[in-house]
Amino acid sequence: MRTRLATALTVAVLSGLTVVSPAQATDEVVLDVLTVVDGDYVVETVTVPATTAEATTDRLEATPEVVAAGPSVTYQVDAGTDPYWDTTDPQATSAVRDAWPRTRGAGQIVAVLDSAVDTSHPDLAGAFVPGTQMITGPGATWHATGVAGTVAARAENGIGSAGMAPEAKIMPVRVCNDSGCPSAGIARGILWAADHGADVINMSLSGAGNSDVTAAAVRYALDKNISVIASAGNDGLTGNWVMYPAALSGVIGVSSTAPDGTPSDWAVHGWQVDMSTVGDRVLLPKPGNTYWEGTGTSFSAPAVAGAVALLRSAVPGITPEQVQAALQAGSASGVDWPRSYGAGRLDVPAALAAADHADGSVAVAPSAGQVSVSWPATPGATSYTVRIDGVVRSEVAGTTATVTGLTDGNQVAVDVQASNGDRSRPVLATVGAAAPGTPALGSASLRGTGTNAILDLQAWVPGVPALQYLVLRDGVSLGSVSSWGLTTTPRTVSLAIGAMPTLETRWQLRGVDALGRSSAASNTVITGTGRPAAPGAVTGLDAQLDDDRVLLTWDDQGSAYSYRVSAGGGVVAEPRTAGAVVASPAPGASLSYAVVAVDRWNQSGPAVTTTVNRTARPVMTVAPAVVGTLVVGSTVSTPDAFTGADSVTHAWRTCDAIGCAPLPGDVTHVITSAEAGKELQVVATARNAGGVTTAAGPRSAVVASNVPVTVPGPAVVRQVTAGARSATVRWSPPADNGGAALLGYTVTAFHSGVAVADASTSAGITSAEIPGLTNGTPYTFTVKASNSAGYGPASAESPAVVPASAPGAPLMGTPVPGDAAVRVAWSPPSTDGGRPITGYTIRTYLGLDLVATSSTTAMERVVSGLLNGTAYTFSVTATNVAGTGLAGTLTATPRTVPGAPGVRAATSRPGAAMVRWAPPAFDGGSTVTGYRVKVYRGATLVRTVDVAGNVTSALVTGLANGAAHVVRVAASNAAGLGPAVITTSTLLPKMIRRPRGLP
Repeated sequence: MRTRLATALTVAVLSGLTVVSPAQATDEVVLDVLTVVDGDYVVETVTVPATTAEATTDRLEATPEVVAAGPSVTYQVDAGTDPYWDTTDPQATSAVRDAWPRTRGAGQIVAVLDSAVDTSHPDLAGAFVPGTQMITGPGATWHATGVAGTVAARAENGIGSAGMAPEAKIMPVRVCNDSGCPSAGIARGILWAADHGADVINMSLSGAGNSDVTAAAVRYALDKNISVIASAGNDGLTGNWVMYPAALSGVIGVSSTAPDGTPSDWAVHGWQVDMSTVGDRVLLPKPGNTYWEGTGTSFSAPAVAGAVALLRSAVPGITPEQVQAALQAGSASGVDWPRSYGAGRLDVPAALAAADHADGSVAVAPSAGQVSVSWPATPGATSYTVRIDGVVRSEVAGTTATVTGLTDGNQVAVDVQASNGDRSRPVLATVGAAAPGTPALGSASLRGTGTNAILDLQAWVPGVPALQYLVLRDGVSLGSVSSWGLTTTPRTVSLAIGAMPTLETRWQLRGVDALGRSSAASNTVITGTGRPAAPGAVTGLDAQLDDDRVLLTWDDQGSAYSYRVSAGGGVVAEPRTAGAVVASPAPGASLSYAVVAVDRWNQSGPAVTTTVNRTARPVMTVAPAVVGTLVVGSTVSTPDAFTGADSVTHAWRTCDAIGCAPLPGDVTHVITSAEAGKELQVVATARNAGGVTTAAGPRSAVVASNVPVTVPGPAVVRQVTAGARSATVRWSPPADNGGAALLGYTVTAFHSGVAVADASTSAGITSAEIPGLTNGTPYTFTVKASNSAGYGPASAESPAVVPASAPGAPLMGTPVPGDAAVRVAWSPPSTDGGRPITGYTIRTYLGLDLVATSSTTAMERVVSGLLNGTAYTFSVTATNVAGTGLAGTLTATPRTVPGAPGVRAATSRPGAAMVRWAPPAFDGGSTVTGYRVKVYRGATLVRTVDVAGNVTSALVTGLANGAAHVVRVAASNAAGLGPAVITTSTLLPKMIRRPRGLP
């Protein structure tokens, strides 16, 4: 299957890392080869000379048992490190805690395809199921440990942070080392995770090269109803397109935002991105029981993977497409959100709400740049609202709508809401030409020799033909073939399949288009009639109890078989390999597990059973508590006791207003001076084969110091930031707490040496905002700390800062329209916010569209390049050091004088001339208000006549009979008098002829 981009392998340089194309800097090329062996996928690599790589690839792909072959690609983990940044994480910005009362991801297994994971980190205790290793060689563990923590760091354990789905399990699959992540290892890892119970696969790795082998493995996982998530990459500042495997069809591609929700410019973005969430300054567990802050799409992708685990846990049976649709329909975006960063920002509660909506039978028909939507009518509804990715895009009275202005290739979530009902469950659709139709098969037959068989299929496509087709043998793809030119008319197509099948074989087709979309599999046609004997009984069945789960293993019967595990009267697992992780019996109970081998014809062998007896958990008889003298240097202990425990361990903590931190000790603990003024707590954990019992004792009284208590030393003011009529002060605690825990701080503001305001905080808070200050007035600040002995001395006085607000709106004057321009003038705002105005910004709008922006320090600006006769809105804002203020606005229409009229006729009369004209073709952008007719005899002006703008003729009198005259006519508007048109003939006023005989 090809990808959405359908591009060839390319060379790209990532941030400090390189993806190497096949023949770069080497005389040999490594090829990935995906084959079908006994009905199962097998990934292998071969090394060939660079000069023959292309020919070898073609020869391999021409072999019937080879599904795909191509150059090996090395991906890199998508992370940048900056461990000293402030902590802000995607869990908080996506409101995941609001979803935890409903689900924390229990029952979901998230496979982390990455480097090695530090499974001993205390914040990941109990988070793992067995994983595997697809690559050897040295490799650091910081990256995968951070990714695993983003997904499922444990919650409410008193340490670190918490992952998106703190009750989900992590399946660590190592596919990367310090040299990178080879595509063959990634493909093997995907297949292994899919066969070992993964519900979600996360790949925080990327590269510019496409691997058909990896793409086939991804399709295998999607076909098994597994959601696949990948990071888009970190090289957005160089304009790179979306990296693989995020660019593959069906994969949820994830980019990054800053903590404030704005897109991260460094993150790769493009039409294959589906979602974004915070990838900046994410708090992560680090090997060695510590923490750090990391930046990269490596850490936004697992946040989405954790959200997917929550959705799958809360809505059983939801499909990967429905998961993606719910994420996109619930995403947070706005009118200025760039679609290249996906549908929007991750919002977990909104995604859960979208997944909960009822099926609205919404049908979506995509086409180039748009989607057509239809739905059944709702009784009593007067209108319907159509949303694309959660944003309202159409409101109609009927039951159909077409939404335009979309980008081909974008996967969009579409839902419909009746005026008297709820939103429907969103439907996922890919914008662009219609998706491939489902092929149909009429018959299948085999011919040829035992080693060179030919499959003949009678096939047609009732719908849109595909770019290529996948041939499925017993549900496993044999690879892609050309379109065969299939139409609605049945025709027979042929395919070489290698060895002649000797048993009953099922055949299907599936279409794939250029955007990577695939049709449903066709109907099944069968060749052959024989079936082998049913599988025999499995051997070597073993069960190991591990708290709330049982690890079942048995001897592998071969890749031709899958397995079915039953317990308690139902099927609990159907693994493809010889092993399964299943739920254990309840504490104190027993449960029998039966395992059968299943062949590709769904024939099962005899069951083999094993029984697991689970011991009851330990029972606490004496609760843990802190016992002893609470003074520095003394030893305290805990009296707790349990029955039925194989082992009991203790964790000591020191606690204050901020929280608790771990201490050394087991049954006893020696109090140090660092614990003076704080409370102690002990947590007891008892274990046996039945599970774990944990109990936390109450906090003790405050530990007394063994030295006299004095007031604390001075705090240190680190930063003062001026605000609007306020200032924010940040400080460091005093180096000396006086021998007792700090109780709090007081911050005091001074003007000209006089205290004018103060604020107080608790001991754990080292910043405060002082409100009620006067803009434009300088202030200094001090901080002093207190303990049980009282307040210590004040800190050194801070440098002065001046609070300020943004200026008010400028006072707009009267605009002066001109030719294709408008002179805009204004006066300073009534308030400058307390600081001098540094400049003005003029924005010109045509309707809602911004057409020009300029800046000045003057009080006026001529805005040119406009269209005469078109009304424009001009917005002027003032700026000072505090920011940009409100806008003053006015509207004006540029104009110029009208063009010359067109004279239609000039008729002579005795002593006069009748002049007629047509209005000018161009009115100058302003209504014509009048016309001026001037008559000349030679160069002498003899008559001027003015008429109204709605008059197109004038009788000019007082002319000399028989004399030649020239007439000029000009139009006028608010801008003035335009050019004149001159008559093309000379007027000869008629003479009055007198009767003969008269004087």
